[in-house]
Amino acid sequence: MSHQLTLQIPVKVMLAGEYALLAPGGTGLALAVVPGFQVEVAMAAQWQISLPDLSLSLGAQHLPDLNDCTGALRYVVAALQVAATRLPLAHPLAITLTSMPRRVPVGASAALVAGTLVAAAQLAETPISTAALMEASLEAHGQAQGSGSGYDVATILLGGSVLLIAGDGSIPLRAHPAPLFPGLTVVAAQAGPAAATGPLVEAVLSRAASEPATQQALAAHCDSTGELVEALSAGPDWQTIAKACQGANATLEALDRAVGGAILTPSVRATMKAAGAFPVRVSGAGGGDLVIGFARDAREGQALAAQWHAAGFAAWPLELAPLR
Repeated sequence: MSHQLTLQIPVKVMLAGEYALLAPGGTGLALAVVPGFQVEVAMAAQWQISLPDLSLSLGAQHLPDLNDCTGALRYVVAALQVAATRLPLAHPLAITLTSMPRRVPVGASAALVAGTLVAAAQLAETPISTAALMEASLEAHGQAQGSGSGYDVATILLGGSVLLIAGDGSIPLRAHPAPLFPGLTVVAAQAGPAAATGPLVEAVLSRAASEPATQQALAAHCDSTGELVEALSAGPDWQTIAKACQGANATLEALDRAVGGAILTPSVRATMKAAGAFPVRVSGAGGGDLVIGFARDAREGQALAAQWHAAGFAAWPLELAPLR
């Protein structure tokens, strides 16, 4: 049995579907991208957690109660608790999770959970399927966060580009690899500080439940997002992708009006405008965070990144993590 190991775990970037996945049968498309986090894990005399990027650490003979943990530590502790029940861990673990240089600045909770569980399973030399890892990661992420669709965990564990299909309550989220349209290059630009997804999603759901106009707007956005997801995967050509992107953006405008402009904030709109003629859209729930741009090939992707840089926005052509 190994006594220590180091591995890398990707982060996820949502291309389409944050709001469409609120409706049964709604579809989304997400990417697992690198670089993400480096995970170092070793057997130890006591449980140790280190998150140097956040100046957070913890050391204890016994894993603490989750209610006594805050912030990012909650996700790692939850993952270790699940690992302790599902894996034959003979010793406590010391684990360090470090953000790698040039990591796209997206939410890290799912990567912390998945990275912890993958590292613990590999250290214990326990054969475990991707499906079992996903189940364990979803359990830990749900315990730490209290809610969420699970698409972020699924994307990180599957790798590459992932098609997501919302269940109806009895059927969980379905996720499976789905290749991008040949040549399609995805570039991300930072539109501002990350906004919490939960409040934005809850605001849309609340308005849709009480206002027929918002309900119709959400249904229209689900339809247009489905068309965009299909175009990003299957084309059949660049014009179809660009048109589908415009359609999804138009229906998102109606949802944005329903929540008082909280999705397409001034910083998000400025980032989208700076892309010029390139098709763009909000990543995730909006409110800040990332804007995603699409290019026909790597050369055009570099040109889009340079255009954003020239306008004062940090930007990154995205590199997909390999399929697991």
